[in-house]
Amino acid sequence: PPLYLVKMGLFTKIFGYSIINLRLLGIVVILLIAFFLYKNLESLFGSLIASFVSIAGVIYYQANNGHITYDFIQFVTLYTLIQIYLLFKYSECELVDFYKALKFIFFAGFFSCLALLTKHSNGLMIMLFSFIGIILVSLFRGLKHTSKVGAVYLAGCAVPFIVMLLWLGYHSTFNDFYKQVI
Repeated sequence: PPLYLVKMGLFTKIFGYSIINLRLLGIVVILLIAFFLYKNLESLFGSLIASFVSIAGVIYYQANNGHITYDFIQFVTLYTLIQIYLLFKYSECELVDFYKALKFIFFAGFFSCLALLTKHSNGLMIMLFSFIGIILVSLFRGLKHTSKVGAVYLAGCAVPFIVMLLWLGYHSTFNDFYKQVI
């Protein structure tokens, strides 16, 4: 999928091909991964445990990669952690303000699609399992509730997908994308 290449092309067009700038991007991505890992763990275990595990987790994560990189896997991880954070936010306010909660579901779908458009195999699993989980949990609230939540999640997924398809069409590269990915 083209999202990683588009992002990196845009970044290098703005900031140039300097290795320092690319490394700085990698640091920003890793810091965002650490932040969202912390926020996700904090909602389950509290801030002390979340702090320790986030620091250890990011160090371990980077140790396996060997360096601060700007690899596509980092972006898939970041998008996944953001989606998980948004799903936690949804679960926190779903009973209090359902329409506010739907915004979290919409953006969870949005970020799951960004993961899909960065790495189709991993991203598809993230999107599919998240969708199935959302549907299964929502079934306890009734079919009407489940259909609303599912539709909003899919609408969030559709936005980056449609934008990417339009971009591919505009640049006359849809056929190349189709042959390479599908």
